[in-house]
Amino acid sequence: MLTDNQIIRLILAFKIRSLRLGKGFSYQNLSDATSLSTSYLSDIEKGKRYPKPDKITLLAKALDVDYNYLVGTTVNKKLRPVVDLISSNFFKLFPLEEFGISLEKVVELFSQTPDRVNAFISTFFKIARSYQIDEREFHLEALRSFQNLHNNHFPELENAATAFKTEFSIDRTTALTPEFLEEQLLELYDIKIDRDQLSQHGLLRDLRSFYSPKSKTLYLKNGLTPAQENFLMGRELGFHFLKLEKRPYETTIIEVESFEVLWNNYKASHFAAALLMNAQSLTQ
Repeated sequence: MLTDNQIIRLILAFKIRSLRLGKGFSYQNLSDATSLSTSYLSDIEKGKRYPKPDKITLLAKALDVDYNYLVGTTVNKKLRPVVDLISSNFFKLFPLEEFGISLEKVVELFSQTPDRVNAFISTFFKIARSYQIDEREFHLEALRSFQNLHNNHFPELENAATAFKTEFSIDRTTALTPEFLEEQLLELYDIKIDRDQLSQHGLLRDLRSFYSPKSKTLYLKNGLTPAQENFLMGRELGFHFLKLEKRPYETTIIEVESFEVLWNNYKASHFAAALLMNAQSLTQ
């Protein structure tokens, strides 16, 4: 997810690159006109650096534009779709780093074929408007794409479940019952289980579970099966063992604050499955 500062750097990067190429300047030509090194200019165009005012003044003069044009959000028609996308919630929401996409790659992609990219961006926005895609659905689609990218296989989470069992002496003969997992939550993290309160509140009756960090209580819906309780308690163990601070507290996520919250929820859920399903017994 891009920060506001990164977005500002990217907008300047696109402007400088577009103006330089429009004048037919190489990095060396622009360096000669501004006394700025070619490596420094390259870093600006990659979104790695944001020059100080005196250097922006030099660039504006060399590229024959106003200082305010370079530092503002005004752009020409050719760059407008790119800047609109960069400034939109798309890049503020999309977890670029999780997909291995750097700012440099974004600049490179959008700069190489701006006309085709602009057509793609326009199509993207039209689809988003037509289907009324909200932030929650956007995050969910990003998670599904991320899972597909990795074939839904995350060995680090399964290794974490194995490490948990090793650290707390849980072997293949240990019966992972609701009673046992409830005991682990209490002993390891001082978390209590409450099976009564959720069912007594109309607004909360549909939730399977809710964790209150203030009271350190995991509220479970009354009447769940042992398998359902096992998963919910295993998931709670995952949140704490993996030290996942940004997380949902209810089972059915009502509001997705960020991709990180959704991704951490998946991590804890995957951990629970790996904890409860012995890999060797399953493969046999």
